[in-house]
Amino acid sequence: MGKGQRNRDNRILRQPQVSEHPTTPKMISLLDKMEDGREYESIVKLKNVSWQLNEELKHSISEIESIRQRPLICYMANVLNRNITKSTSIDNLDDVPFLEMLRNVPENKNGLDIILVTPGGSAETVNYFVNQI
Repeated sequence: MGKGQRNRDNRILRQPQVSEHPTTPKMISLLDKMEDGREYESIVKLKNVSWQLNEELKHSISEIESIRQRPLICYMANVLNRNITKSTSIDNLDDVPFLEMLRNVPENKNGLDIILVTPGGSAETVNYFVNQI
């Protein structure tokens, strides 16, 4: 019957064109839209940007590691979820997960960057972290 089918009135119904190579919409990264010297202003004015936090963080960490030529550890408290009732401040219970992250850094790397995001907590615990590096 060719490229279409015929309906009752003998008219050809066109089949929708299907691309052999469907394209996936490219995720817009905030880093790609950021302008040097106007970093904050350039991303705040963006509207309807659909991005995924996990992917954005991975992309950002990769960019920092590439520029600084050394590994980056991000240790972040859950400061966004208001349903958490216990403290998210850093304390002595954070030593096991932090040390686990340190163990995953290759020993042959010279230097290490750390981003620590918490709503506060124990300076002694942070000092302990630094001494373990």
